[in-house]
Amino acid sequence: MSDQLWCADIIRSNHQAQTYRLSGDLQYALTIDEAGQRHLLHGLIVVPLAPYIFSKPRGTKEDVLPPYGVGYVNRVYQIDQPAAGQLTPTRSQFIDYKYWPNETRKSVSIYLQHDYSWLNKKQIDADIAYWQGQDSHRPVPVNRLWVLVSKYRIHRHLKRIAAYRKRH
Repeated sequence: MSDQLWCADIIRSNHQAQTYRLSGDLQYALTIDEAGQRHLLHGLIVVPLAPYIFSKPRGTKEDVLPPYGVGYVNRVYQIDQPAAGQLTPTRSQFIDYKYWPNETRKSVSIYLQHDYSWLNKKQIDADIAYWQGQDSHRPVPVNRLWVLVSKYRIHRHLKRIAAYRKRH
């Protein structure tokens, strides 16, 4: 096992840049073939919009996963394992830059939406519309409804994390 992990600088549809650690599946793939970075670079990837709760707090609903959205991969690189271990991991679903700008939003959405909840699927679809609009030079403004929904879901999730930490 390498003492470095793969990470990415990802821009979210709210223009916020964040560094994520790539998922375990992507770590494995890039360790086998470093040239695979070219598929990720400028691609779209599913990312959590808030931190994970790594165990289910007692007395909470089953839904302890953060809300998900789609970000644009700006840079892929390796950093030392201790530093990378502190970063939030991405999901494994991504789509190469060769495909996402040219495919229909529906086909890209179907590919990236995986088996997420209805709200996550809607957020992913709204983010894809935003990124495809940016790439086509016909910018689509961020969907304000989904901005509000995401802010609420992120806030709710952060409250769950705070309650969990308070009890443990």
